[in-house]
Amino acid sequence: MQVVPEPGANDAPVHETETVTLEPGQKATITMSPSTSGNLHYLPVVAISKHSLATYKIEVDGTLRFGEAGVPPTDPDDLDTTFLPALQLQRTLKMTVKDVRADGAPRRFIVQVIGWEA
Repeated sequence: MQVVPEPGANDAPVHETETVTLEPGQKATITMSPSTSGNLHYLPVVAISKHSLATYKIEVDGTLRFGEAGVPPTDPDDLDTTFLPALQLQRTLKMTVKDVRADGAPRRFIVQVIGWEA
C-alpha cells in the first residue's frame, strides 16, 4: 500500500516503541513528542497490541483521531498502514490503552509508531 503523502529523500525516519503491562481495570497513556520542535511528523502507522476486552484511543495535538475503540488501528504483529493520509504531528501524540477486564493475569501491550520527520 502506498503511503500518502510519501516521505521525501531528506526526511528522517521515525520508529518508536513502548511497552506497558496492565492489570485488569488499569489504563496507560503513552505520550510521544517530536524531538525536533516545530518539524512536522507524518505517522501512517500506529500499532498497538490487540487484546479482547481492551479499549484504544489516539489523540494528535489535542484532537481525537481514533477511538475509543475495542480494537487498535493495527497490531504490531500485523503492522500495516492505518492512516491515509498519514497523521500529522507537531507537538504530542497520546495513545491510551485500557484493560477493561474485571480479573485475570496482567497483559502486555506494545505500542509501535512508524513514520517520518519532514
